[in-house]
Amino acid sequence: MPAKRNRTIKQVLRICQILFLVLFFCCKSFCVKAQAVAVTSAVPKTDKSVPSWIAMMDDPNVNYHDAVKAFEKYWKHRIKPVEEDELDESTEKTREQKREEKERKNLKPNDPAIKYAFEYKKFMHWKYEMADHVQEDGHIKGMDDRIKEWETQKRAKHDQEQKNKSRKNLPDSTRHKN
Repeated sequence: MPAKRNRTIKQVLRICQILFLVLFFCCKSFCVKAQAVAVTSAVPKTDKSVPSWIAMMDDPNVNYHDAVKAFEKYWKHRIKPVEEDELDESTEKTREQKREEKERKNLKPNDPAIKYAFEYKKFMHWKYEMADHVQEDGHIKGMDDRIKEWETQKRAKHDQEQKNKSRKNLPDSTRHKN
């Protein structure tokens, strides 16, 4: 009887191992498919209906001025999405703001002011953040260049602080008067 019981336990364990392997490979294939979907959705859309400035702000090699021009050209004759500062009712509204607010109430779901509201705000943030990193030719400094610039500034600040400390430690008679 114990031999028969051991054989039954081994069969159950074998079945569990097989089920575990099947489950493992199913999960692995699911993860690979999910990863493939994520990669394809991260690729910029080449759809002609998607404005070029959306892809431009995600391109690290973009010319800043070209992206801003494309953005401004796109929104020139369109109603712009509501910005946070426009939501503040305590500020006095201009005629233009009142007109746009009235027009926004009649927008349809596929209108650019609604359809691209998130991208609009993202671009405005990108424009603000990148403004300090634009080179003369319009290209944006890479992260390596920004880090080197930051390290140089940090080193210069440290050197200045050391210089100031050493001046403070000098006796009054040896200090230079500026």
